Amino acid sequence: MNQTLQDRLVKELRLEGISTIEDGNVFLPGYMDVLNDKFAKEPLNPTDLHRPLTEMDNLEDALCWQRQCTVSNSLTIQYDLVMYLLEPGDFTNDLRRKQVTVFDYPDGTIAIRYDGVSLPYSAFDKVGKVKQADIVSNKRLGAVLAFAKEKQKELGLGRSKKGPGRRGQKQIHKEGQRKTNPAIL
Repeated sequence: MNQTLQDRLVKELRLEGISTIEDGNVFLPGYMDVLNDKFAKEPLNPTDLHRPLTEMDNLEDALCWQRQCTVSNSLTIQYDLVMYLLEPGDFTNDLRRKQVTVFDYPDGTIAIRYDGVSLPYSAFDKVGKVKQADIVSNKRLGAVLAFAKEKQKELGLGRSKKGPGRRGQKQIHKEGQRKTNPAIL
């Protein structure tokens, strides 16, 4: 039905001269009845087979982008042009050359887990970092930043198009709490 009804509601609202949310909310129930009369089909089996969510169901993890990555000998992971440095410890030292899962949430939060255990890390963003030699006086800063942006485009330094888009990059710290990393923003 997506191809059939693509952008249809917006067009119907325009045809009816509706331009406010309140008028749209009044119009919507009648519009849904018309669409249901036109397109609805009775199910072959009327039994509702949906089950309620349990405490074990985690929709946030199930609906995020997940990718398997191999931990290097130096306890690093490469994901979307960002190097994640796992903090050394008894548990993480044994993860060399093992597969971990990177959870990339829609809000930009990144979590790295092995067998369900969140791993503490710090991030080094290859795209978001400026070299020490690139620091200049404030008078020339705007021009230098524009130049750096163009150079990054030429070199192809950008996020991969394969992964999800990000609104705000965050990271997980030792206690598993989300914290914004200013180096990535």
